[in-house]
Formats: sequence, C-alpha cells, structure tokens
Amino acid sequence: MRNLVIVEAAGKVDALRSRLKSIGLHADVVATVGHVADNPRSLNPIELDSDLRETAYAFREDRQGVIDKIRRAAFGADRIYVATDDDQEGDVIAHDVARLLSDYADHLYRVRLRALTESELKESFGGTLSRDFDVPAHHGICRRIVDRAIGAAFTLVDEHSAIPVGRVQSSLLASLKESPPDVGHFNAAIRMTDGKVLWANIPVATKAGLDRASELAELAAQGRVKLLEAVERDEPVARPWGYEEVIAEASIRLHVDLYQAADVFQQAYERGLVTYPRVRANGFTRDAVEIAAALAEQNRCGFDGAYLPLRESSDIQGRAHECPRPVDEDMLLGRPLAVLDLPEALAVLIARNVIECGQLARVRKVRVGVDDEELTFSAALTQARKPWKTAEPDRGFVATPRPVALLRHMAREQLGRPSTVVGHVMKFMQRGLLEESAVGMTLNARGERWLAHAASVGFHPDTSARMEEAFSAPMTDPHARAREILSGHAMLDAVRNKALATGVAAVPDEACPEPF
Repeated sequence: MRNLVIVEAAGKVDALRSRLKSIGLHADVVATVGHVADNPRSLNPIELDSDLRETAYAFREDRQGVIDKIRRAAFGADRIYVATDDDQEGDVIAHDVARLLSDYADHLYRVRLRALTESELKESFGGTLSRDFDVPAHHGICRRIVDRAIGAAFTLVDEHSAIPVGRVQSSLLASLKESPPDVGHFNAAIRMTDGKVLWANIPVATKAGLDRASELAELAAQGRVKLLEAVERDEPVARPWGYEEVIAEASIRLHVDLYQAADVFQQAYERGLVTYPRVRANGFTRDAVEIAAALAEQNRCGFDGAYLPLRESSDIQGRAHECPRPVDEDMLLGRPLAVLDLPEALAVLIARNVIECGQLARVRKVRVGVDDEELTFSAALTQARKPWKTAEPDRGFVATPRPVALLRHMAREQLGRPSTVVGHVMKFMQRGLLEESAVGMTLNARGERWLAHAASVGFHPDTSARMEEAFSAPMTDPHARAREILSGHAMLDAVRNKALATGVAAVPDEACPEPF
C-alpha cells in the first residue's frame, strides 16, 4: 500500500517521514509550504458578489511547482493523509488541497497533529479519521471573506496615499487609544521589621504613569504607608504560557525579535521538542502532566502534577489543544540558555514554565495604602527545588520592548489569532503610527488620522473580538455568516455597493487585506 502525507511546513517533511516509519507507517511526505490558493492581492475589484461569494479565489500561479509536485505525489497513492496544521488556517489549506485532489476524494483523510511524537502519531493515524474537509474550513473561509470585504469597501485611497482599514488593525488602533498597553513596570520595595524585602510590580503605560509609580515607590521606601492586610499563603510559582507569552519570553530572554522567536518556536515543534505552538489555551492534557513529572524527577525539581490546570478534550474532534509543553522526557533544564541552539533554548524555557506551574511557594503578601492608592508587596518565603536560578528584581523602571508590549496587549484584548498576531504586531510597528520618543504607545498625527477614519466606519476596540466570536461559532454556510457579521456591524450595504462598482486600484502595499 502506498501512503502520502501532506503537511504545511517543509521543515516537517524529513522528521515526520522518519517518525512515521517508527510506528510502522511508510509514507511519502510533501509540503504545501503555506497556502496553495488565494484571492488576488489587489482589493479593487473586490472580487465578491452581492452574496459575498468569492469570484476570483483560485490556485496560485506562483505555487504551480508545489501544486504539480502534490499532484504527482498523489497519483497512485492508496491513502492520502492531509496533515496541515490543526488550526483554522490549516483547515482552509486542507480544504484547498482536497479541491486540488478532488479526483482522489475516496482516498483523502484529514489528520490533526498536536506533536510529532510516537504516541501522538499513533493516535492521529491509527484512530478514526475524518473525511470532512468542508465544515472545518467554514470558519477560516468566513474570516477570509469578511477581512477582504472590509479592506476593499473601507480602505480610503486617493492618488497620493491610502488609509487602510482592516478588522484587526483598525480595532487595535481604537484599543490603543482607549486603553494604552503597559510598556513596562516599576519595581518598588519595602523592608519589613524582620528585614525581609518585599516587592511591588507597578504597571506603567504612560509617562504620567511612570512619574506616579516613581513617586509611590519613593513614599513606600520611606515607610509612608498604611498597612491594610498581611497574609502568608502557598501559591503556584508560575502560570501556563500560551503562544503569545512564549514568543514574548523568547524574544526577551533569547535576544531575538518577534519574527525570529516565532520561527524558533516553529523549528522547535518541527524537531519534536515541543507541542503544537499556535494555540491560546489555559491548561494541559494528562499526557503533559506525565511528561512534566518525568522531567521534574530527572532534573530533581520539586513538582506536584495536581497543581497543573487540566484541559479536557472538548473540540469537534474530541481532542483539545493544550498550552505549549515539552515532549522530551530527557531534557536537562539547568543548562545555561546561551550554550544551546535557539530551538533547544526555547524548549527549555517552556519546560521550566510547565515545571513551575506544578510548584508551590510560600508567599508573604502585604497590601498597603500609599497616598490614597493601594499597592501589594510580596516575597517568596520558600523556594521550590529546581536547577535554574530566578533573577532578583532591580529597583526602578523596567521597560518592555515595544513589540513585546504590543503583542501582550493584543493577546489580552483577543486581537488577531496566534497564526497572524506576530505579523500584525510587526506590520503595525512599521506603519509609523506611534510617537517615537514618548513613554507609552501614543498615536501620532498619522495614527490619529487613521483612527478617525476607522471610527467613522464603525470600528471600536472590541469589534474584531466580536467578529472573531462569530467566526468561531458553528455554521453551515460561511457566506451567510459573513453577511450576518457585516450586517450586525452596519457594514454590509457598503460592501455590497463596492461589489457593484469599480474604482481606483488600491495601493498594493498599504491597502492589502489584513493577514489571514
């Protein structure tokens, strides 16, 4: 029997082929290397009809070599496993591959991989496989239609310039104006009568906030505080990281930019060091607890798996995503990050986080009043056993790199998706919409002008998140759902008018649709 496995990333091909052999599945493995089909890049014409059906979505001419390779590989295959990424973008790519290979529909199966481990591969390829490529893709198709409709209908273009409008970035502009993100924190300290130093982490979003934090820290250091509450209790040393927090921590600790951090995360996944990266989750599977317990024992760490939050399987496949975690039980966690290559270093960071989520520390917390405000100071009285050190805080202001601060803000506000959020951050930073010298993220004149146009269209800080909820809800017709979403935001009439009209071609760079 001849088997074919189709994945997205070329970096997975060799590793997956080798690991499949270890479970007795001999297969050819080819990669789509991203999307094989797309809409035209130009937004004008809109290429949507009045029912929001795409009129020019087609296989990409610039990917003809990849398309031909996939077709050749599929010829004569008895079983074709489409193992594109287990997210909505992967479902869209799988749907396009199924259309491309429609002559082999009886041989096509959808496979979802959370990690490139032997147990995961056995579960994914050995269980009941789905033959449905349509319904899972509805969510991503709906998002693609809405994003194109918004960009085409509302981007303001004249002969000199353009003011782009996009679901995520326009909501981000409104969000930054209404609630500026933290761009750092101020470490303030007080010394207790027993000599113990306790720390308060004061978030800073603006220059005024920085000045106020400095003032409060000075008052606290002078002892000009009023004790409101003092407690001691056991608390987890860490909380689980999602995709954005892994990227943020990797960028800061490994001294790379966000694009590099995202690439390193993908490499770590493709090498079988960590589970699937692009997820927002709040817990772990029971497999993760077992791996963490084995890692903790090997590295002589204190650990209790009962403290790890569990994520039960609840999606349509009966298997849910979990927070990123290691897959290697033999990893040494005490090694300096500087002696490791970047994917290994990132995997160690993730493993340390998981271990610390299963550790408790005795913490003293003191809540005090300072100049009519409240601050909470704390310090660990006990340290869980582990072979790596936790850095002591320094007094004063600790700035967060702007891209990292923006990434964390977008994650908190549910703007974008893990598959696109880094691209959104870097694109926004390149557009020159912020004051360069200010503490904080203050819109400059250009940013204010773009925001005013987005607001006139009807964008608010929560517009993208509300649309995202509608994209994620069950649906039977992505086009009908797209019409409902745009109608609910008073945008449908303008989109339909655009579909019936022609105009000046959009500026290719600035007026391109938001990334999927």
